[in-house]
Amino acid sequence: MINATNANTMKEKNRRLVLDLIRKNEYSRADLAKETSLTKAAVSIIVDDLIKTGVVSEFKSAETGIGRRPLCLKLNPDSMYAVGINITRSSAEVGIIDISGRIVCKNKVDVYPKKEALKQIVECIASMVKENAIDTERIYGIGVTAPGPVDSLNTTILNPTNFDEWHYENIGLRLKKALKTEVYLENVSGGLALCEKYFGIAKELNDFLLLIVSDGIGSGIMSSGKLLRNATELGHTSIAYDGIPCECGNVGCIEKYASIPAMLKGTKYADWNAVIEAEDAEIIEKEAEYLSCAIVNAINLFGFDSIILEGEINYRPQAIIDAIEKRLKNNTITRTDTRIFSGSAFSGVLCAAVTVFDNYFKFE
Repeated sequence: MINATNANTMKEKNRRLVLDLIRKNEYSRADLAKETSLTKAAVSIIVDDLIKTGVVSEFKSAETGIGRRPLCLKLNPDSMYAVGINITRSSAEVGIIDISGRIVCKNKVDVYPKKEALKQIVECIASMVKENAIDTERIYGIGVTAPGPVDSLNTTILNPTNFDEWHYENIGLRLKKALKTEVYLENVSGGLALCEKYFGIAKELNDFLLLIVSDGIGSGIMSSGKLLRNATELGHTSIAYDGIPCECGNVGCIEKYASIPAMLKGTKYADWNAVIEAEDAEIIEKEAEYLSCAIVNAINLFGFDSIILEGEINYRPQAIIDAIEKRLKNNTITRTDTRIFSGSAFSGVLCAAVTVFDNYFKFE
């Protein structure tokens, strides 16, 4: 019995390893064997099963040259779907996404009152499935992103500021009961970090910090290719022990200094775009100073060599990137040069849905 369990576990691990490689690039069977160190026979068994179930198909590569073109493998987009629900403080966006990341459909519902919102979300999903003739057997799960903090393991929204009506809502339990489908929950930043890893600029990055700077400050941390769950509230770390009181109960939280509303308070600017258009060096430098305090702490703790900026701060970001990088060179204790990237600004429903695909492709 023990040997059988181990064999089944290894078989599933190898299957997901092969799938993850096919997701990232075009591979022939021989390439997969070389990349995974599996035998060609073992790869062929896995691939034949994936083709039989419709998840993968084979096609002739576009390579030119002497000899026959090799057969390569790719995912079938319509072989699997995920429902994405992105909950914000003003609305909830609901969508269905295929395994390639294409948004098949999406819609918006109100988030207040909560009981009615949950009912509308369930009805919206059922309606979209019917209208788009999607086989429910091909829906792998429901991914939800919400303002943090959240308890991903127990699929519960905890106590995000200015979102009292949704505090301690076990949305996973409620949706699973209504729709009979597995539910996965991440905070918005975590979902966006996964999205960059699967579909964006971070495909080849295993370790990075994603920082959202808009009305608040959120963060997603990828370490060794895995999202650090329930550990990404960088916006509520203090940069001043005797600083401004925060709604979270702490004082001096970076969100009270470096969020866009905090930065613009008392200025003539209506939004961050206007600051950049005016090339206001004083405000840009001050924002870089605040953000660098938090980023330096994160680098010194985790040793990141890559930072991805998202949110309003991502408008024509080179000025703020240059200002932050200058400070990082002087203030971090690591010897690694840290690069800052402009993020991809993915749709909220895709960021929610990718939590489902991450569960499908990863084997732990």
